[in-house]
Amino acid sequence: MDIFGQISKSKGEDFEQSMVYASAMEIPVNNWEEFVVVCSYIAECHTYKRLFKLNDVVMQHERNKFVDLFVQLLRFE
Repeated sequence: MDIFGQISKSKGEDFEQSMVYASAMEIPVNNWEEFVVVCSYIAECHTYKRLFKLNDVVMQHERNKFVDLFVQLLRFE
């Protein structure tokens, strides 16, 4: 919880444990690649304020979006 304490200090706010709302769930993946892809999908849902639904994850589609994002960063000559 130290990270929350540091952030609250930098913003000049008080922090209490009760301010954190989180839950955990098991996400079945077969390998590290799927783990990273699902994590990026969860981050995208959080960024755009969409509810994460495990049944909505289409692994191949999310993987292609993830790869496309990084390929765009490459500069080919």
